[in-house]
Amino acid sequence: MAAQLYETTSGRLFHAGAVAVITVGLPARGKTHASRSLCRYMRWLGVSTEVFSVGNYRRERLGSLSEEWFDPHNEKAVQTRMKIADE
Repeated sequence: MAAQLYETTSGRLFHAGAVAVITVGLPARGKTHASRSLCRYMRWLGVSTEVFSVGNYRRERLGSLSEEWFDPHNEKAVQTRMKIADE
């Protein structure tokens, strides 16, 4: 079922609730490009939108990281990732 969009007297569209579109997959497959294109289209329709990148958030918080940080067997890194996810 599609989410209902409502129109204001000025012609702008809005949604009565919050909608999240989450993209996952391998690196460099177009997730960010597709997300930004969808965001641009939704804004054109008049819907307030925002693109949030977990990678950008992580780089702002922790800076550049080595590949060891992404190793699932690195307990300290796993705890740090969980702590950031809970914020």
